[in-house]
Amino acid sequence: IDGKEYYPHHPSKLEDGEYYVIFEPTRDFHLLANLYYEWDNDERTLKIECDGKISYWTENKDTVIIDGKEIKLNKPLEFFDNLPYLPMTQFKLATGYSVEVKENRVNIITR
Repeated sequence: IDGKEYYPHHPSKLEDGEYYVIFEPTRDFHLLANLYYEWDNDERTLKIECDGKISYWTENKDTVIIDGKEIKLNKPLEFFDNLPYLPMTQFKLATGYSVEVKENRVNIITR
């Protein structure tokens, strides 16, 4: 993330042409990416705020809500060990960040 290494417990993955990165707060993903987040355990929903944009990611839903608009995901949002795997295509829409993939490494550029 912005040239800083991020090593989650679970690696990024590629499925059907989409890269997924696990959102792992204990590894400071939100701090490195300059995001504010809230987790609603009852609803199983992750809320992310970034530069005035708000998105809602809910377990097993095949859509994400970005600034009030429902955006289709390639597949329902997958969780592993209570952590969501965020698809980078929709993550870019939700944050306005750039995402580059080189040699199976995902680089998130926030600036």
